[in-house]
Amino acid sequence: MRLPEIGSDFWIDPGEDLTPSGGISLEQYRLGGSDTVLLSTGRSAIALVLEERDRPAAGRSRKALVPPYTCESVLQPFLERGYELQAYPVSEELQTTPAELEEAIGKARPDVVLVHGYFGFDSLKGCGTVIRSHAGEGITFVEDVTQTLFSGHVRLPADHYVGSLRKWAGMPDGGFAVRRTGFFSYRPEVCDETLSRMKLAACYAKYEYLYHGRGDKQAFLDMYAAAEEHLDAADRCYRISPASEAILARLDAKRLSDRRRENYRVLFEELKDVPGLHSVTGEPDPDTVPLYFPMYVEDRRALQLKLREERIYAPVIWPRPEHLPAICREADDLYEHILCIPIDQRYDAQDMERVIGVIKKGS
Repeated sequence: MRLPEIGSDFWIDPGEDLTPSGGISLEQYRLGGSDTVLLSTGRSAIALVLEERDRPAAGRSRKALVPPYTCESVLQPFLERGYELQAYPVSEELQTTPAELEEAIGKARPDVVLVHGYFGFDSLKGCGTVIRSHAGEGITFVEDVTQTLFSGHVRLPADHYVGSLRKWAGMPDGGFAVRRTGFFSYRPEVCDETLSRMKLAACYAKYEYLYHGRGDKQAFLDMYAAAEEHLDAADRCYRISPASEAILARLDAKRLSDRRRENYRVLFEELKDVPGLHSVTGEPDPDTVPLYFPMYVEDRRALQLKLREERIYAPVIWPRPEHLPAICREADDLYEHILCIPIDQRYDAQDMERVIGVIKKGS
């Protein structure tokens, strides 16, 4: 069945069995460590790591070096704990060199360094040497692997890995925190049942609308929005829900990876000569599993509206966070010009050709 819409929130088939089927291992994502906690969100994972770091002694210094182009939810756990934030530089191609990271660490003298790759690509090439060079200095290094979860690049030798799972597939919630050595002193045992119920209801309603023409579109959009408002108001860490555990255990990683690579390739080849836009991340290598197809667009708003008229929903990843520290000019430009095309496993090459046709029409 060819779906009428491309993009926006994932849906879930109401007939899918969401009974947990056993333990979840993150080792297939090359996240082996001495301890792992499955949580409701990536934001909770960062919060858990910071709580572990700050708990041993009151009044510890709280300065963090963070990515300059990132999501508000990445910064929120730091702000809630009173961290002073500084940012390291990034290029318009979303790359940060080891020399740039080293210089930023030297200037900021941080207690915590949070880094993350972009859209599945290896955008921190060689930065593992920087992390190793600061071993024993008391800096806590955290790699947020949300966007590179399925890619095969070598993980950085960070002290902790954190991430969100729900960016990649339809699940009510899902995040994780991994300690490379040692053990977490706190593990949330209760899931957010209200969030799980709200997200499942929205996902089911969208499925019924898309596949059976039942219900009202605004109704399920309001349901998703209400669930996100509930999530934003959470003031504690929760464990992952049983429904999300079941979905994660049955996730077809090969199909997910193959579809995303192929969809990205089609867009890259067909759009590389279109005036007014260009791929930010370029041609992927065999180890890359892209999260989106990010484009640098001169008139982003106009293109986004044109796509929306054809029921193609291309998100802005991300709006500039309100409390972001001073950043480089390149990061400022990224916030103003990047538009992302959904390329996930719900879609195929024919869907991408539909996107291409809309973009090329009148360009």
